Amino acid sequence: METYRIVVTRSSRAVLFWGVLAGAISSVAADDLPVGLLCVTSDGASPQRHFAINFDVANSRWTESEPGNTTDLFKTKSGNYVVVSNSTSMRAGSGSTVVGQLNGFNPATATDGSKGTGGQAMETARIFDWTVAIPHQAK
Repeated sequence: METYRIVVTRSSRAVLFWGVLAGAISSVAADDLPVGLLCVTSDGASPQRHFAINFDVANSRWTESEPGNTTDLFKTKSGNYVVVSNSTSMRAGSGSTVVGQLNGFNPATATDGSKGTGGQAMETARIFDWTVAIPHQAK
């Protein structure tokens, strides 16, 4: 039987710490993390608009923000959401009026960098594409 000696230096301890930390962060379930969508209109209307939608998965809530706090895309800025068959319906406040629809998207199973198309802002009849951004998820 051979015996090996492992030497741990200050720099290797730092690498080991960050490696363990990154592993711990990436092992956190997606439903424990906030999920953001970086969105851009894709309906051909000019000018093309960029905006963000954020999902609080733990509380089934969403918020939307546009540059300059405008309401060009969503008149309603927050509410609850419901997921059925991998399709997310964004509702106004705590009610049942659907103000947005994301087919092929589930905040609880979303992965950082994944993309989607054909999102709908019902109040303004705008169509948009999105990219998932999970800020705290290690790559």
